[in-house]
Amino acid sequence: MSAPGPYTHRNIWRLTAPMIISNVSVPLIGIVDTAVMGHLDHPRYLAAVAIGGTIFSFLFIGLNFLRMGTTGLAAQAHGTGERRAERCVLLQALLVSQVLAAGLLLLQWPIGWLAMELLQPDADVMPS
Repeated sequence: MSAPGPYTHRNIWRLTAPMIISNVSVPLIGIVDTAVMGHLDHPRYLAAVAIGGTIFSFLFIGLNFLRMGTTGLAAQAHGTGERRAERCVLLQALLVSQVLAAGLLLLQWPIGWLAMELLQPDADVMPS
């Protein structure tokens, strides 16, 4: 087992920069959608984007356990220098994410129906 490198600012930023970028990118999706739809002629487009953004954020945050759990296990494997354990963590996370993605695809219509029931948007915002 090899010890991790020195704890320099450069090494810390190398490890944390991808996480920071990923956390910043989530709100940018809603900001860009709002900027584009805000220029259209009817407010229902903006309302529809807000509802879609709410559903997306809810699902994204609900699946955050996978990212946070994988981060901890990957950090432990990296800290001990066990490359096989790192690959195992990656493969497990990929497998779980693919199963969850398949589940979301299969349940997209019931999830959409439930979201519309809970959010209760105006009739002109509802999908046709």
